[in-house]
Amino acid sequence: MVQVTGIRRERNLSWIERNRLIKSEVDKMLGVRVKCEVCKHIWYNKDYLTCDAFPEGIPNEISSEKVTHTISYKGDKGIHFEQAN
Repeated sequence: MVQVTGIRRERNLSWIERNRLIKSEVDKMLGVRVKCEVCKHIWYNKDYLTCDAFPEGIPNEISSEKVTHTISYKGDKGIHFEQAN
């Protein structure tokens, strides 16, 4: 079990998942912004990021920037990353 800023994980994480979580937490502390945060489609909810393409929550592959969202992704309704003005 891994404890990351109050998030309790009930399963064992792979090294890749663990490193990704650590990197995202360090990035938050350092003020590094993920690409989603500068997209014109973003919504800020209290608990997680959502957007016009993913109103139920942005998939981890996109928010972690493992996959770029300048091309179609399953379930995105044809809405892709566009830089906010």
